[in-house]
Amino acid sequence: MAGNSTIQEPNAKPNGCHRGSSACNGHWKSGGRGCKWRPVTSCRSKTCPLPADAGAAPQSAASEGYECRYRGDRLRTIKRRGVMDIDRQAIADWFSSWDKLVDGVDFVPARDLFDPEVIGFGTRMGIVSGIDNLETTQWRRVWPTIEGFRFDLSTLHCMVSPDRLQAVGIALWRSKGFHEDGSAFERPGRATVVFRRESADAPWRAAHTHISLNPETPQRSWGNRRPAS
Repeated sequence: MAGNSTIQEPNAKPNGCHRGSSACNGHWKSGGRGCKWRPVTSCRSKTCPLPADAGAAPQSAASEGYECRYRGDRLRTIKRRGVMDIDRQAIADWFSSWDKLVDGVDFVPARDLFDPEVIGFGTRMGIVSGIDNLETTQWRRVWPTIEGFRFDLSTLHCMVSPDRLQAVGIALWRSKGFHEDGSAFERPGRATVVFRRESADAPWRAAHTHISLNPETPQRSWGNRRPAS
């Protein structure tokens, strides 16, 4: 794979494109020496194809894990650093551990998965700071009222910092909620978790969680299960 091959700018310089000109658009940007071409963020369009010698048909660089960077007068496609299998598995294991504790209404061991200074958004609260507040104002108001909480790990996306001390995991989840009359309804949602740790061989701890329901899902569930801890 030609990680450092260069490709040519894909479109002509817009008319009237010069320093400070409003004619500079998503692919052109005015700079100190006039307008120079720069790629759009994260190569979201097909204006940033793979190098011709990369052995693949023209397609979005982002779809092949490439990142476009502008250097001098040339655009370079650079292979992004992937997530190590051991880190991806550790993040997947974290999600798998947490969903079982949510479904088991088991608060005490769940706390061990989180940084004490965690900051979270939830389905019931706005910003919540600290593990005690997260447990009291979010977990204990939701977990006993639902059943069958599980992350769909086939949807898991991971990003890990180069030093492997910070990471992000994003996944879909499902659960069963209950109307006030006791009838059940599907209660799916999305989760983003930001992790950190002190060393690369330490377990991940959640420093931020953002848990949200899918659109049009009832906000409240009326179940009433007894906590395990």
